[in-house]
Amino acid sequence: MRRRTASTLRASTPDQLDATVGSVLLIASKGHGTRQSCRTNKYGFPIRHVARQKVWFGFRTGDLVRAVLLGGKYAGTHVGRVTIRASGKFNITTATGTAAGIHYRHCRIIQHTDGYAYATRTP
Repeated sequence: MRRRTASTLRASTPDQLDATVGSVLLIASKGHGTRQSCRTNKYGFPIRHVARQKVWFGFRTGDLVRAVLLGGKYAGTHVGRVTIRASGKFNITTATGTAAGIHYRHCRIIQHTDGYAYATRTP
């Protein structure tokens, strides 16, 4: 086996490498939720029951959704991560803030959650 030396590495790679790219993919870990069977107060005593079901109305927390609302306080189009509830009223977290109480019928899934959040940025 041939051993690589510093002189052979320098010969194939220049000292300064310039690469032009149109955009950069940013990936952030978001996880898959929690496995708690109940919520606790500040002393550790159980105070709330947590639903065992993870999917409601075909959505699960972390899905990327688009919601189009024609009227009301949050009128407009919202694209972001969804927080689900059994009642069907979801929260959508976007880059500009959170839209609360959006009914699931207004939401369309863009991407199912896989534990990561993706974004692009131009350098």
